[in-house]
Amino acid sequence: MQKLCDKVPSFDSNLAMAVVKEELGMPWQEAFAELTPEPIAAASLGQVYKGKLKTGEDVAVKVQRPYVLETVTVDLYIIRSMGLTVGVAESCSVLRAFCVAEPGCVPRASSGCCRT
Repeated sequence: MQKLCDKVPSFDSNLAMAVVKEELGMPWQEAFAELTPEPIAAASLGQVYKGKLKTGEDVAVKVQRPYVLETVTVDLYIIRSMGLTVGVAESCSVLRAFCVAEPGCVPRASSGCCRT
């Protein structure tokens, strides 16, 4: 799985700046004195820009990758389905976060696994 998450390319900076504007309720130029035009790091969940506040403090601005929640939800559904297929879902404490988000799920107290 590490190979799947390693060296993830960044997504379009124009899209990232649109996310920043939506989250802040204003263009980044009103909130920051500086912001790098391209990310300084990218990962599977988002990317990071180097910024400077108007007060002069250096900051890291993390922008979540668009549709990451939907992607992770589908990935976890597939993993859970695979676990059910091979009979290892009974020890699904790793999937507890997914179980809480799954519609119609009723977590079992004994293991945290979901049963509908």
